[in-house]
Amino acid sequence: MQYKRLFFGASIGYNMYKEARKRNMDVSREEQLKRRISELESINDQLLSELRYLDELLKEVGFEEGLITLKYAALELLEQDREEPEN
Repeated sequence: MQYKRLFFGASIGYNMYKEARKRNMDVSREEQLKRRISELESINDQLLSELRYLDELLKEVGFEEGLITLKYAALELLEQDREEPEN
């Protein structure tokens, strides 16, 4: 009977250890995810800043609505290229 008590006690201790490690891993994973979210938010901010800057530059050089006008101009040029017969 003493053997079973020792084994049972060790089993409980091991299970408690496993649970504690799992909780710690969950915290670590949560921290990793928070860091990744922060990195992605930073990248998003940088890209938005670049797009705004590019939009302003395009407006300064004559594209009335910036990126929108450039997009339509590019699509129009592509359409013209498709419509022209090759010589």
